[in-house]
Amino acid sequence: MDYDRYLQGVREKDTFTKQDLRQSFIDAGYTLGTASFNNMLHKMVTENVIRRLQKNTYTLDTSKIFYRHIYTDEAIEIATWLHDQFEYLRFVIFETDQLNAFVNHLIAKNVIYVFVEKECLPYIFDVLYNRYQKHVLMDPSLEVLSLYIEMGSIIVLPLVKQYPADKMVFWHENLEKFFVEVVSDPAIMIAFSPGEYPRMFAHAFVTFRINKASLMRYARRRHAEGRIREIIGNVNDHLVLNGIPPIEL
Repeated sequence: MDYDRYLQGVREKDTFTKQDLRQSFIDAGYTLGTASFNNMLHKMVTENVIRRLQKNTYTLDTSKIFYRHIYTDEAIEIATWLHDQFEYLRFVIFETDQLNAFVNHLIAKNVIYVFVEKECLPYIFDVLYNRYQKHVLMDPSLEVLSLYIEMGSIIVLPLVKQYPADKMVFWHENLEKFFVEVVSDPAIMIAFSPGEYPRMFAHAFVTFRINKASLMRYARRRHAEGRIREIIGNVNDHLVLNGIPPIEL
C-alpha cells in the first residue's frame, strides 16, 4: 500500500497520536472502522512506516531509507527477455553485486541467480542455456558450483512459494527475501564469508526500512528463523555496546 497520501495530515508533526493518524486517513478519503484502523496501525509499525515512541505516541520513521539495488545491464537484459517471452512467469533475480552494499570485502565476480517457480525450473534452465551459451547451472550442488561457477554465470534456482515480493518491480530481490536467502541458500552462501553476517545485518537494519514480520515469516518457510535470530542476537550485543538501539524482531 502507498501510504504517502494518507500521511499528509501528520507529516509536519514531530509526534502524533492514533487519533491524529486516523483523522489524516479520513481527510485523505480513506474511512476505516476501529478494528480495521487498529490493524492498519499495527501493519504500519511492522513495516517501519511509523515508529511507536510510547503509548499513543508515534513518529514517522524518516531515519531509514528504502532499499533499491541498481541492477547490472546483464541482469536487466535477462529479466526483460524472460518477461517478454513468458509474460505470466513469476521470477526473481538476485546477483552477487547486491552483496557489495553490505559486505566488507567486495565481490568482483558477479553471478546472476534466477529464481523461478519449481514447476518451470527445467524449462527455464533450457531456454536460458540455449540463449546465453555460457555457464548456466540448475539448482547445483556445492561440488558443481566449486567446479563450474565463474564470472557471468547464471544459476537457476527454485522460487519458494509465498516469498516476500517486491512492491515496485516484481522481479527485484527485496531485503526481506535477500536476508533469508543469504543464510539459507548454499548457492548464494558460497559467494562470501560467514564472518560478514554481523556487518551485513547491522548495516541493513540500521540504515534501511525492513518489514521484519515479512522477513521472519519467509524465514520460517525457509527453516532459517533460528539462524537469523542467532545472528541478530550477536549484532545486538555489539549495537548496545556502541549506544545504538538493538534490532527488535
